Amino acid sequence: MRMWMVRNQNDVCSRPLLESVLKARIESGEIGPGDEICPSGGYWFPIGDSEELRKFLGEVRLPGESRSVSVAGPVDVTREVEGRGKKGAPQKRFWALLFFIFWAVFAILWMSSRSQ
Repeated sequence: MRMWMVRNQNDVCSRPLLESVLKARIESGEIGPGDEICPSGGYWFPIGDSEELRKFLGEVRLPGESRSVSVAGPVDVTREVEGRGKKGAPQKRFWALLFFIFWAVFAILWMSSRSQ
């Protein structure tokens, strides 16, 4: 189960919460529409953005709603946000980093040989 952080309107962050605890606090109204939440490794979004909320948490009853609305289930979009959703993305970053290091070392060696 994923961990979540809550940031209130005064920019005070909570300690990490389990998803089940987060849902219970949202449904009870303890966490309101002006507060923001963030999944571990994800991005902040307001509780009032019900579409985004349901994308991550599935069925959630917001205070003031007469019924709960659900999607097929929670969708793990953090993989796409972090760039790991596409096959081959980590390998491309690895080779780009290796290429950069190679040229940085080459440039340092070349500059040091010219100064002698």
